[in-house]
Amino acid sequence: MSILKVNTIQDKGGNTLLSSDGAGVISSGGAITNTPSFFAYLSTQQNGIAQTSYTHATLQSTLWDTHSAYNTSTYTYTIPTGQGGKYCFFYGGLFGNLADGNFCEFILYVNGSGKKSSRVRQTMGTAQSSIFRNSCILNVSAGDTVQLYVYHNNGSTQSLYVENETTCLGGMKLIGA
Repeated sequence: MSILKVNTIQDKGGNTLLSSDGAGVISSGGAITNTPSFFAYLSTQQNGIAQTSYTHATLQSTLWDTHSAYNTSTYTYTIPTGQGGKYCFFYGGLFGNLADGNFCEFILYVNGSGKKSSRVRQTMGTAQSSIFRNSCILNVSAGDTVQLYVYHNNGSTQSLYVENETTCLGGMKLIGA
């Protein structure tokens, strides 16, 4: 049995693929990380979401954005140059006062068209806030835009609420896919 001891593994161009701190902690030079990645969230309650219309979620803040690709003014993530491929996106939110028999839907839009949604119908008998979650894997190209929209049929304007980054959109490029 042989043992190979190295601190750094590089590719032919001298780029670090893996490195170790000598204590068993391995770091990637970017070759095997799920980047780009981002996490955007609603930091101020969004009011006035009209019934039976698709409303853009105003996710004004980010926890991280590895490639500065999320625009906090237009609430849009743009796939960075050279970073097309398969991405895992996750999204959802906290929606207020959904009445019995009605529904709310969170929809992931790519290039202005709805792609994936998370719909929950309220059947509890009384109006209450509801949390929605969904995730999907999409094949996207550099320059494609991704946005979160919300839709409901609840009878009046509603709100998206702020609670521990619950209303959010995030994603990461998948390695090896």
